[in-house]
Amino acid sequence: MRDGDIDNLIAAVSGFGLQRASSSGIHRWTIGEAAVAAVPVLIELLKFGDVEDRKLAATVLGLMGHVAGDAAEELLETANYDPDDVVAKLAMSALERVEMPETVELRQAA
Repeated sequence: MRDGDIDNLIAAVSGFGLQRASSSGIHRWTIGEAAVAAVPVLIELLKFGDVEDRKLAATVLGLMGHVAGDAAEELLETANYDPDDVVAKLAMSALERVEMPETVELRQAA
């Protein structure tokens, strides 16, 4: 990611319910349901953006979790076929947060 992208992203989505979630001592950021309107734009970035845009889109979709369910198919496609290994890994990680882990395991086995 480009310098400052994370800070800019956090500032941009702070109005959409950005929250720090803690579970078993593990901290992660999540984005609330108000950000669902951004999903179509993020899908387009994932499909047609440059490498840095695809990394950012996959990261944000992962932060959105189940709210980004409409992006699951594109995340799977990106995880399996993106020529950049980092983008592919970020997409798989995002898919695991967007869908239930059992669904991801079934898709990987198919």
